Amino acid sequence: KESLLPIIHPIVLSIIAAANRPIERKLFAHVHRTIKNTILTNAKQVKNLIMKTSTKQGLSVEVRINDQFYPIKELSRPEDIDEKRILRHPTLPKLSYTILP
Repeated sequence: KESLLPIIHPIVLSIIAAANRPIERKLFAHVHRTIKNTILTNAKQVKNLIMKTSTKQGLSVEVRINDQFYPIKELSRPEDIDEKRILRHPTLPKLSYTILP
């Protein structure tokens, strides 16, 4: 049985990244409508369902599956963290911060 883990994580990241762009926000509502009430069983099925999505204005979806491995809960070594690039919030510095380029 093919695992959905390699595709779920990138899909979620793509949705989050596009959340502030008006066109993508509207399109993801259509994507949701296309896949709702479906038991997702493999990457090919998810890709095919999402590719069927389109809007009345003719906007369609291109799907690329990112099957790269992303380790979970991998901690950074203290020497790898450049503290000069981290801008911490004054009230909650451990929970709220920005990493500068």
